[in-house]
Amino acid sequence: TSSLFPNTRTRRFCTSRLSPFWLPSDVDRCVSCEAPLSGTYCAQCGERRPDRSHLTISSFLHRTFEEIADFEHSKLIRSLRLLFFRPGYLTTEFLRGAVKPYLGPVKLYVMAFALSLFLYTVYRPAAIYDVRSSITLAPRGSWHKQIATIAHQRNTTEEQMIFEVNARWQKYLYFSEIVYPLVLATGLAALYLRRRRYYVEHLIFSLHILAFTYLMGVLFWPIYAIFGLGVSALFTIISAVILIVSLAYILVAVRRVYEQSWAVTAMKALAVCALYVVVKSVVAIICLTLALWVTGRTL
Repeated sequence: TSSLFPNTRTRRFCTSRLSPFWLPSDVDRCVSCEAPLSGTYCAQCGERRPDRSHLTISSFLHRTFEEIADFEHSKLIRSLRLLFFRPGYLTTEFLRGAVKPYLGPVKLYVMAFALSLFLYTVYRPAAIYDVRSSITLAPRGSWHKQIATIAHQRNTTEEQMIFEVNARWQKYLYFSEIVYPLVLATGLAALYLRRRRYYVEHLIFSLHILAFTYLMGVLFWPIYAIFGLGVSALFTIISAVILIVSLAYILVAVRRVYEQSWAVTAMKALAVCALYVVVKSVVAIICLTLALWVTGRTL
């Protein structure tokens, strides 16, 4: 047991058959970071001094409720609140060194991207990342012709081909998520070359901007799920609202992070938005083309 639990001075095993787990006894050091304990909580990491009461049902339920309902001290809630209502402020907090109170930019971005990709693929009426949506908008377009050709070559149905293409397309899109923040950060580094900022500063800002855009799509997903993605007046209005809000958000965020005049900021914010739209469209088309090509070769 000493090899498994090197800190034998503060740990012992309970010999009762009803408790086949170790329980601390006479703990004088934190069980998480090994710092000396002088009170109920560790001064180094905040861990509570363990005792038998933390294993009771009431204590377990109380801690669970606190974790769910404690919005004030939740890193996720705090990060989302700044991300949505104070454009650019989350980035400035990270740049000045306030890292611990917030969710990391990479984690926030991956969470937003994964949630958006899941929602816009799982439900057919709102499935943007579904080749059937492209076929519906252009029934006689190139995508439909390629699907029909592959299905004929493999002597199977178009529906089966669509299923395989979608699976590959969505997988490639998930792995392509690393491209967007890197390209956007490179564009920002070029726009602000004279400011002599670190590349990571631009990267953090890019991750926060992209996380916001994905989460905006998540907020509007229920409307798309109810009314679909077809060309209509409602779809046009919603798209226009998202575009206007995103442009205004990015303008304020760029102004706060890079601290330039409104005129210069507006031009650079438009350049950032244009770069993002182009890169996102190109990457989506490349991933779909690659998915069609790989599916066609898998005979």
